[in-house]
Amino acid sequence: MKYLTTVIIFILSVVLLLYGGSLFTVFISLMGVSFLYVILRQLKKNREIPLYIEIISYIITLFIIVMKTKALDYRLLSVLFFINLFPLFITSKTKYKLMDSLTISSLVLIIGSAFSVMLYVREKSILDVLYVLVILFFNKLFYKLASYYIPKKSNKLGISYAGVICSTIMSTIAGSLFYYVVLNKFNSIPFILLFTLLLSLCSVFGKYIYNYVRAELKTKDLAKKFFSFSSIMDAISSLLFTFLGYIIVLTIL
Repeated sequence: MKYLTTVIIFILSVVLLLYGGSLFTVFISLMGVSFLYVILRQLKKNREIPLYIEIISYIITLFIIVMKTKALDYRLLSVLFFINLFPLFITSKTKYKLMDSLTISSLVLIIGSAFSVMLYVREKSILDVLYVLVILFFNKLFYKLASYYIPKKSNKLGISYAGVICSTIMSTIAGSLFYYVVLNKFNSIPFILLFTLLLSLCSVFGKYIYNYVRAELKTKDLAKKFFSFSSIMDAISSLLFTFLGYIIVLTIL
C-alpha cells in the first residue's frame, strides 16, 4: 500500500507539473500545508501548541506559497513572529515556550518560501524545474546505491559519508550535462559545474535536516500515517532546500 501511495503521488506530481497553471498551484499549496501539518503533528506530541497558532501558521504558509515570492517582506515576517510570540505575553502558565514560537515561525518561513520558489521556477520555465529534479533524482539514486554497496561509515544521524560523496559527484555530473545540453543558456562550463554542485549540496543538506528533525522529535518516520512512506518526506525535504538553494545561488552568482 505504501508503494502504491508513492506511485500515485509521483504520477500526480508529474502530470500537474507538465500541465502547470492553477491546478499545479493548488497542488503545491496543498503539499506545502500538508508538509507543515505533518511536522506540527509530531511537535504536538511533547509540546503545547495553541490551536489558533496552528491555523494561522497554515494560513500564512499558504499565503507565502501562492504569492510566489512577491509578498515575503519584513511586514509579513513581523506579523508571523508576533503572532507566534503572542501566547507568551498573555499568560506565564502556558507550556508553549519561546523556542516553540521560533521553531514554528522558522518552519512556516522555510516551507512557505521553498514551495513558493517551486511555483516561481515552474512559471519561469519547466526546463529549470526538470534541471532541479534531475539533480535530486541522481542524488537520491546514488546515495542509496553507495550506502548499500560501500561499507557503512555514517555520522550520528545515520548519514552515509560514502553516500554523500558519490551522490554529490554523480548528481553534479548529471545535472551539469542536462544544463549544458538542454537549457543551453550560454553560461561557461565552470559556472554550470559550480551552480550544479551547490544545488547538489543543498539536496544533501535537505536530507541532513530531515534526519536531524526526525532525531529531535524521536521518531523514525515523520509521516507514517499521512504519506505512508518515509522516503516521500525525505525527498520533499531535499527538494525544498534544493529549490531554496536554486533561487539563492542564482541571485548570488
